[in-house]
Amino acid sequence: MRKWTRCLVLLFLVFIIGVKPVKAVNNEIKELKCSNKSIKPMENIEYTIKTDGDDLIQVEFKVFDHNKKEILSYFQNYSPPFAAGDSIKVNTKFNKQGIYFIKVYLKNFLSNEIVNEKEIKVKCGNVIEEIDIPKKTPSKKEEEKKREPKGEKIAYLTFDDGPSANTYKVLEVLDKYNIKGTFFVLGKNAEKNKKTLKKIYDDGHVIGNHSYSHDYNYIYSDVDNLISEIKRTDELIKSVIEGYNNKLFRFPGGSFHRTEAKEAVDELGYKHFNWHIDSGDTREVLVSADKIAKNVLSNIWRDKVVILFHDAGAKKTTPDALPEIIEGLLDRGYRFEPLVEESFNSF
Repeated sequence: MRKWTRCLVLLFLVFIIGVKPVKAVNNEIKELKCSNKSIKPMENIEYTIKTDGDDLIQVEFKVFDHNKKEILSYFQNYSPPFAAGDSIKVNTKFNKQGIYFIKVYLKNFLSNEIVNEKEIKVKCGNVIEEIDIPKKTPSKKEEEKKREPKGEKIAYLTFDDGPSANTYKVLEVLDKYNIKGTFFVLGKNAEKNKKTLKKIYDDGHVIGNHSYSHDYNYIYSDVDNLISEIKRTDELIKSVIEGYNNKLFRFPGGSFHRTEAKEAVDELGYKHFNWHIDSGDTREVLVSADKIAKNVLSNIWRDKVVILFHDAGAKKTTPDALPEIIEGLLDRGYRFEPLVEESFNSF
């Protein structure tokens, strides 16, 4: 209360009576200290600013990372006016480990002029001091090695309905991250895009069977129709890819509630795979890349996850969504593999 009374009196003198305050240069931060300069993420760190002088002042707090880049998302606050000579206590939290710099600016209340500043360094989490030393720009190979996730969290990127005009874009993204995917191709599209089918195989990706026509009314009206389409697509793939002998199948629309069809496919010696996450790239005529990425990354919870995308000519945003999805999965510790018969039991 004493402090605010003093502020009001000084404001009254300045604005009503016209008495000019002492020049701001007389104000300074006499002391800036932390209660503990080494904390864990999300722990409170309390720091105290002691000021000196005669003016009304305001104090601005900013946080910078170890490269002295300002991080506004952590903490930014403009205080109400204080009388110089006061002691101010502030609490801050950091949500990631690292080396941080808290910078305090002392400003004249009326002119907003910075008249003094001080800085303290805070170590958050289990980090070493070398983090503040500028490092040379890592090579592409070093960056890739750094990003290689450890452990048994595996993501399987699968693409249905191709080959298509988008296949090369998908392959380009996968190649950039050195990822092998699984392409469940339609016989009718493979027949029209034989070079693209061969390109998928030559790039080291796995090719699976997704029927010939994708015509639900035909293939699910009779089990024999389904088996005929699987065999027709199989023969077509073999005519393009020498030695092809994969026994991977994905039911158009999934195998859900198709008991008789599943039994027939099992008898034919195929392993069929559904998916754990649908990217949602077919829910609208053209789903935005951001929406596709959000659909996938907001539903990640399994350690081994099969993700469904569509390699269709109309789905132009699907390749655009892949980098954000891949980066997000890498950040969560996933590695990538293509599906093989041993990956899962049929589901």
